[in-house]
Amino acid sequence: MLAETICLILGIGQLTPFNCLLNSYGFWMEKLSGNTSHYLETRTLDSDDPEKWVYTSYRNFWTSFLALMMQIGSFIFILLNVKFLSNSKLNKKITRTKKIYISLFIMLFCLICFTIFTQIQVTNSWILIFFILTLFLVFLCSGAGLGIYQGEILTIGGLLQGQYIGYMMTGQSVTGIVISLI
Repeated sequence: MLAETICLILGIGQLTPFNCLLNSYGFWMEKLSGNTSHYLETRTLDSDDPEKWVYTSYRNFWTSFLALMMQIGSFIFILLNVKFLSNSKLNKKITRTKKIYISLFIMLFCLICFTIFTQIQVTNSWILIFFILTLFLVFLCSGAGLGIYQGEILTIGGLLQGQYIGYMMTGQSVTGIVISLI
């Protein structure tokens, strides 16, 4: 029972940051408007009303760039993990446990930065910097989380019986449902 619970929690931890990023569409639309008076106005009104959003090119392409950076980050870090970090010489120096801790630290750093971003008022003068910095953090977070952490955790689950990977997948499903409902 303890092993199943741990695998379920690991599954929940794998996709929580990414589901939070994907499901906070209204927040990103407010931040990427670049208009401070609009931002202050929509904080008190219903921010889900699309009529109140000022459309900019950053807002129009946000979801496309978000998906692109998540996939590119994941792909590059998976290749890095498979080709370089799994090399027999490096594997002795960089153990599976170290890779998991390093990837968790990177994800924690990115999530702290995203939390700080909620308190920053984005203006037209630096909206491009905010956009690029946010996408870079998405790249790092998805690369470390999906490319290294998820691969290593599923490898550990694969060493166990098949039911434990099922518990991890169940945890990922629970995360998607809970974050969508929040």
